Amino acid sequence: MAKKQQATPAPAPRQPEKPIAETPKEKAPEYKVSDPRFWFFGFKGQAIILSLLAFVIYCNTFRHEFAHDDGIVIVKNEFVLEGFAGLKGIMTEDAYQSYYRQLNTTNQLKGGRFRPLSILSFAVEQQFLGAVPVEGVDSVLKKQISYGVSGPDQKQLIHNMQVRHVFNVLWYMLSVVVLLYFLRYIVFSGYPLIAFVAALLFTAHPVHTEVVANVKSRDEIMSLLFMCLTFIFAFKYEDNKRKPWLLAVALFSYFLAFLSKEYAITVLALLPMALYVFRGYSVYRSLTAILPFFTMVFVYLVVRLRAISPELATNEAIAESSKTLISSYWLLAIVLGGGALYLFAKPANTDKSDTSVFWSKMMPFLPFLLLSAAVVSVLYSGLPPVIESAAQEVLNNPYLFAEGPQKLATEISSSLYYLKFLVFPHPLSADYSYAQIPYKDFSHWSVSLSILVHLGLLILMFVFLPKRSLAASQQKVTVGGKEILCFAIAFYMLHLLMINNLVFDIGATLGERLIYHSSVGFVIAAAWLLCKGAERLGSVSAANAAIASVLVVVVGLMSFKTIDRNKAWKNDSTLFGTDIKTVPNSVLVNANVAASYITLADFEKTPEGKEKYLKDAIKILDHTLGIHPRFVAAYLNRGIAWYKLGDIDKAVENMNSVKKLYPTYPTLPGMYKLICDHYLRVGWEQYGKLGRYAEAIEVYKKGLAVDPNNADLWYNMGGAYYTDHKAAEALAAFQRALQLSPGNQQAQAGINAATQMLHGIQPPTGHK
Repeated sequence: MAKKQQATPAPAPRQPEKPIAETPKEKAPEYKVSDPRFWFFGFKGQAIILSLLAFVIYCNTFRHEFAHDDGIVIVKNEFVLEGFAGLKGIMTEDAYQSYYRQLNTTNQLKGGRFRPLSILSFAVEQQFLGAVPVEGVDSVLKKQISYGVSGPDQKQLIHNMQVRHVFNVLWYMLSVVVLLYFLRYIVFSGYPLIAFVAALLFTAHPVHTEVVANVKSRDEIMSLLFMCLTFIFAFKYEDNKRKPWLLAVALFSYFLAFLSKEYAITVLALLPMALYVFRGYSVYRSLTAILPFFTMVFVYLVVRLRAISPELATNEAIAESSKTLISSYWLLAIVLGGGALYLFAKPANTDKSDTSVFWSKMMPFLPFLLLSAAVVSVLYSGLPPVIESAAQEVLNNPYLFAEGPQKLATEISSSLYYLKFLVFPHPLSADYSYAQIPYKDFSHWSVSLSILVHLGLLILMFVFLPKRSLAASQQKVTVGGKEILCFAIAFYMLHLLMINNLVFDIGATLGERLIYHSSVGFVIAAAWLLCKGAERLGSVSAANAAIASVLVVVVGLMSFKTIDRNKAWKNDSTLFGTDIKTVPNSVLVNANVAASYITLADFEKTPEGKEKYLKDAIKILDHTLGIHPRFVAAYLNRGIAWYKLGDIDKAVENMNSVKKLYPTYPTLPGMYKLICDHYLRVGWEQYGKLGRYAEAIEVYKKGLAVDPNNADLWYNMGGAYYTDHKAAEALAAFQRALQLSPGNQQAQAGINAATQMLHGIQPPTGHK
């Protein structure tokens, strides 16, 4: 008699082509424009309101100029000035390469900065605003560095920046509409009103003024925009896998998000989490969905590292065999990565479990991932070291002077500022650099509070995280407050970890623009709590009235604050003149206020007014150097102020301090020349032309003590010696002048005359 076999149950069939979350599948109702529901529940009406709100609260930036980092990234960026001709340089160089070159320095951040997408948009704008020919860029930059911008050039520059401000607002309008779609389609599916409330809070929030009113921060706008598009098209592909082009668009959006800013790395955690929370995917199925996106991560890393690395052929830190691998990477990547993506897009066997599908889909990616990881590792090892002086500059390393655990304690404490900015965005500042945020010890109350708040958020996130099987997806899920708050906290915390220095050293203590992405998590939670809290009032009409009342007050106050804060961003003078009241100990803000006073002194018509501006600037710079005694720009600007006040000795003293700290500072030779020109002028006007040659010579010697290689001073001193009948000294001075300025015919004539004098020939009268 045969042994009876126990039947093994077959796995339940999977239907990957169909969405499995319990979300509304029916077509959204169409409302007429005259119906209030069109404006408050329909996507088109909500999008129109958000766009108009963004336009209204930011249109007062359309007459703004340039401020803060606009100068580094746009105004003085050679690749931007070149227009279309600069696009290649933008994609193949560090974002600050032009700035570093002008400062006679090199990369000051390990791993560099590579955020080309927004800079590409600036170059495209420049092409239509008036690109500078490649051969003329250096002369334009030298003129800006040495003399600034004035006259017609200044008017054109301001006009160009005003155009860019308009485009920045348009980008912001587009981004809030895409954010609204992301919220409606993924986070608040079935809750269109709550999605609208969240988008309203985001759009009007004053902490975003730095992102929108400062053109350079377009990278933040683009980053969030393309991250949202990545989520949207990834979900659409999951809902309809018969359309692989949806996956292609998601991957392309993800790559553009990376080209905007590094925040895109958080998608690798947030996208599978969103599928797990909002679609009921199992852990394995969520991880399966994210596999193609790793290809974009490595493509971006290779592009980035190639851009910020030295030329491969001349990079001695990379072995020849590794160079061959790197050179062939793109061909291999296309074959291996393309093949893996093709196999991924092929329909899976619906009889397989989520675990089996994950492993079958992952295996084709392994060759590409291993190849890419090897290339990235080699390229990273070949990066040039960061210059030592950068690590010793507190403005690049804000915790340079922290002792013991102060660095960690201050980083934890500073994280609390971001939550404060979101809850109560007043007052605001463009900068919080050393020494505005004092170093903290773990005994400080803010450190303990920050730990409690953020640890509490993490605990809530894990408590609210749905408990599901690793390998079994749910066919139906109900998304409620716990799931939404879980995702909101994750969105907030992951992006906070990108900017609070605990994981990545960002080279700054904190910044308002940096909370832009995390604010999405904040408004998701705030909108849900507001709307669900209002529902406790009982009737729908009472709840709607409460929501409307709160929104009118909150959005109204935020809009007023945003419009008012925009005014400060008009230019450097208005920005730092406003912010010094908020951050009086910020080295950068103080230095920039002083610089603006020095500039304003040039336009002051009265001698008294000019003197006041310059003395106020010196007073501020004295305070700045009291905080940071090695701040090069402060010495330079204080020297310029003393020069304009006529105190040349103090000007020289400050320039010598600059030379000691930063011998290759680009504007130093120009300042020394101005000082030498002063000695030339005084030596001749006050002494030489009056026949007081000995005194003129002493003045020229003071100038040569400043710059011993000034050919004009040597020539004039030779003339003074010659006229004073000191032939040997005159000959030596003229010879030095000719050595420094080969082909100088006047110096050669002086040599001839001095030689004749040495041979007893009577000199002609009237020689200068």
